[in-house]
Amino acid sequence: MAKFESSILSIPDYVPADIIRIRKLVSADKTKMALFMNVSLRTYKKWETGQSHPSKPARRLQQILEKNPQLIDNWF
Repeated sequence: MAKFESSILSIPDYVPADIIRIRKLVSADKTKMALFMNVSLRTYKKWETGQSHPSKPARRLQQILEKNPQLIDNWF
């Protein structure tokens, strides 16, 4: 079995400030981020205000986007 860095295997627990920071990093508005994350705008807004928290798959996608901000440009 191949060895992986622990940073690759771990999924960050993003707080609202992190979610906002990633959105600004990729120069996207809330609607664009919601579409990219495949969630409703209402759900995405709840993530940014801390009213709810992203699932593990959503956090993984944010982690990938954080490390590769140009990926969002391929979708729109």
